[in-house]
Amino acid sequence: MTRLSVVCPECGETFPVKPERAGLKVGCKHCGAPVRVPDNRERPSTPKPQRRGEQRAPREVARSQSKSSISGLWLGLGIGGGVGVVGIVVVAVVLSGNRSNPPAPELVVSPPVVAPPVVPAPEPSPTAALTTSNAVADSAAPVVVPALAQATTPVNVKDTSETPATSSAPMASATPPAENTSAKLYDFPELISLVEPSVVRINVVTTDGVGNGSGFVVDDQGTIITNHHVMANVVRAEVEFVDGTKTPVVGFRWFHDRKDIAVIDIDLPPEKLRPIEVASELPKKGVTVMAFGAPRGLSFTSSDGIVSALRSEDEAKEQFDHEGRWVQTTAPISPGNSGGPLVDRFGRVVGMNSFYIEGQSLNFALSCVDIAEAMATAPSTIQPLKAGAIPDRSADSLTQQRAADEVGTERGQKLFAATKEIFVLNGLKTSSFDPTGAVWDRVIKRSEAVVEKTGLKISFGRPSPDAAVLIVVLDLRPSAKGTEGTQEMFIKSELLCVDPFAKKMQAVSRVWQAEEVVGTISLDALVQGQIPRTVDANVSKFFQSFRTAYLKAQRESKAAEEGETK
Repeated sequence: MTRLSVVCPECGETFPVKPERAGLKVGCKHCGAPVRVPDNRERPSTPKPQRRGEQRAPREVARSQSKSSISGLWLGLGIGGGVGVVGIVVVAVVLSGNRSNPPAPELVVSPPVVAPPVVPAPEPSPTAALTTSNAVADSAAPVVVPALAQATTPVNVKDTSETPATSSAPMASATPPAENTSAKLYDFPELISLVEPSVVRINVVTTDGVGNGSGFVVDDQGTIITNHHVMANVVRAEVEFVDGTKTPVVGFRWFHDRKDIAVIDIDLPPEKLRPIEVASELPKKGVTVMAFGAPRGLSFTSSDGIVSALRSEDEAKEQFDHEGRWVQTTAPISPGNSGGPLVDRFGRVVGMNSFYIEGQSLNFALSCVDIAEAMATAPSTIQPLKAGAIPDRSADSLTQQRAADEVGTERGQKLFAATKEIFVLNGLKTSSFDPTGAVWDRVIKRSEAVVEKTGLKISFGRPSPDAAVLIVVLDLRPSAKGTEGTQEMFIKSELLCVDPFAKKMQAVSRVWQAEEVVGTISLDALVQGQIPRTVDANVSKFFQSFRTAYLKAQRESKAAEEGETK
């Protein structure tokens, strides 16, 4: 068979390729860089001019291949891996689609409209800086796992300032940047036609199920930007364009869980891709923006609003445990919008839709400055998608770093005593052997009974915003005592309260905790669903310690109040 001869533009070496690969992208046999195989049926295309100051490193594909939500206080529960650990997620509502159900049916959309000519990019301007007087120590981000080094290298992209618009619609004012007076100000229909070909719906298969998110194309080499939490624990993913084109995600190049960003790759010819501009400066407050994505699985949806605030990295750390700079907007977003672009009326990405906080129009997008830094920092090597390659946040990290330990302190006792409503969250370690569920059921009944006996209200369904959360984890593990198969019964519990006295938005404090081995159960008893009386009594005593601690906190709080009134 006659083979085609291809010259690698990166290393200059020549290597043979099968004729059927004509028109496709292959890896160089010498350096691994992606090379497009010429197709004699195609006209030679003029190379795309490189933007001033821009350098693109050769990219390699890794050789290994993959085989194959309580208001104010949000909770993630599970034991083990994936859905498997008890974790506390505060404040932020993650916008990736529901992974326990298939994506919703898509809307019928019009074919894409050809974008107007691209205006040459101006010289890059320095990144606008935000200042804040409140700085706090590093802490884990809410949704989202191993933090990577922060990027600092800028990318050549456009400015983002705006001034008054001539449109009769009630929009924020906008004019082109001073250094690029030829930039066009688009009305909404034009903007949608311009941006939609750059937006993708991302359908994912994870270790927990299926779901969807959004993303956007940033170059003609197949680089897509999306949220870290969209890709966390993903084993297979596919992107879909507005014209119906679908293609698999070949891998990822970089992610940063604390900024909630991931850089992923697809393999399509450059002429099939429509990259979107990424702005180099933060937008001004009040400018009009439009959010794109697939909310609730409804593909290629857009919504408009304004930039209502800009949040510095210090504010992000203090308010919602994220790194990076954030654009606060009134443009409505929902689960499924995650990773989609937030675009100004010049068609430039000023942020990436990431999460919202329960309230009125409290939506947040990672800033264009952080997106540009990620684009410049991402290495050339493409790593395959597989379980654990892009890990989700560790629950232990969440509970330890996100909940302030106020057990036994004056503040903790005050919060404990003020508790009126409790949402009981019971978890069973997946490694536990409880074939009949009798042990698990007994722990649930005992935990709920002590709450009721204490006089507290138990929440079912949707708790009130100030409800506390009683987490109970049961772990049945092999015991060195007794006959073969005997299990040791270990219970760990803690009470978490929303702290109204903290500066941090809806900060959480741990006000009570206990853990104990309450006894052992033989294998025969477990199989028959029988619980020894001594073990059952010890379970009751364990939860009685919660009631004792609560009554003590009330007495101390009452005494403190009486002392203040004297």
